[in-house]
Amino acid sequence: MKNTKPALLPLTLVALLSTLSGCDQPPDLVTEAAGHAISARIQGPHSLVTEAGQAVISGPFGNVTIEQGRLNVNGGRWTSIPEGAPVRLEMARARVRIKAGNVTISHSVR
Repeated sequence: MKNTKPALLPLTLVALLSTLSGCDQPPDLVTEAAGHAISARIQGPHSLVTEAGQAVISGPFGNVTIEQGRLNVNGGRWTSIPEGAPVRLEMARARVRIKAGNVTISHSVR
């Protein structure tokens, strides 16, 4: 029995660190709109509005509008993205990060 206690300590530490670092946490939001599978992790309150051909995701660090083949962050320029590519979005710590196919967008909010 004495040999099992030291073996359990590293496993407990790994589980604790994984929980604290956010590993394997499911996204806060999962939907499909405008031909894209969309998943998002958003720090703070957020909302999703889907209409014909677009999705608007709002959070404390701005808004992201996703349409077929393009997206927009906080009313700025439209960025082309591959049609049908899955879109992964993260809003946290005054940053918006988006990955859609081979396109990566990182936007700081002041």
